[in-house]
Amino acid sequence: MVTSTLVSKPLPHPPWRHQPRLIGRIMADPRPVLDELREGYGPIVGLGAGPLRMAIVGDPVALRELFGMPTESFRWGHRFNVLGFVVGHDSLIVSDGADWERRRGAIRAGFSRRRLNGWIDTIVRRTDARVDRLIEEELISGGAVVDLYPIGATLVQEIVVRAMFGERLASRAAEIAGLFRSAQHYLESPFYRQLPHPLPLGHRGRVRADLKSLRSIVAEVPQGKQGAQRPSLT
Repeated sequence: MVTSTLVSKPLPHPPWRHQPRLIGRIMADPRPVLDELREGYGPIVGLGAGPLRMAIVGDPVALRELFGMPTESFRWGHRFNVLGFVVGHDSLIVSDGADWERRRGAIRAGFSRRRLNGWIDTIVRRTDARVDRLIEEELISGGAVVDLYPIGATLVQEIVVRAMFGERLASRAAEIAGLFRSAQHYLESPFYRQLPHPLPLGHRGRVRADLKSLRSIVAEVPQGKQGAQRPSLT
C-alpha cells in the first residue's frame, strides 16, 4: 500500500549504512527493532531509498489519521506490489481508480448476499463430514492432541474450489492447493527474496511455473455453468 500524496519533508531515518542491518533484523524479530527506532528517531521513521521506501508508523494519532483517509489516497498497482506477480497485474486487488471500479462491477453479482448464502449448505455439510471423519478415526474421542490448522486449511481449500469452480474440480482441490502453496510461501517470505526478475530461477521461478499450471487447470472449467464461472485466481 502506497500513498499517492507526496510527503512535504523527509522522515527521520537512521544512517544509510545501518539500514540494511535494521531491515534484516525487522524481518527476523521486529519488536525490539521497532522499539529501538522509536526511541532513537521518533514515532514515524523512514527506511529505504527511492522506490524501495517504507514508513514505520507507531504513533496512535498518526495511525488514526492514516486509517481515516479515503481509499483514493492510496494506490495498490505499484511496481513493487508482489501480489501482482501472483494474481496478475490486471487483478482486482492490485487495481486502482477506474480499473478497480470496472473490475469490481464485473464480479459484484458473483458475490452478492444471495450467492454467498447459497454456499452455506456446502460449508456446513463439508465441515460436518470432516468432523465425523475425525471422530471415526478416534482422534477426538480418544483424547489425542490434534493440530487443526492443516485440517482446517484443507477444508477451506476444498470448499472454495467447490464453490468457485463446481464439482468438476472438487476432486483436484488438494492438487490446486499444492500448486498455490509455493505462491503463499513466496508472499510470506522476506522482501529481499521477492525482488522481481525475469529469469526462471529460484523460488520466484518455481512460483511462476506453479501458477502457470494452476491457471491451466482453472481454464479447463467451462463458462456458463452454475458454480463454475471461471473467476480470477484472486
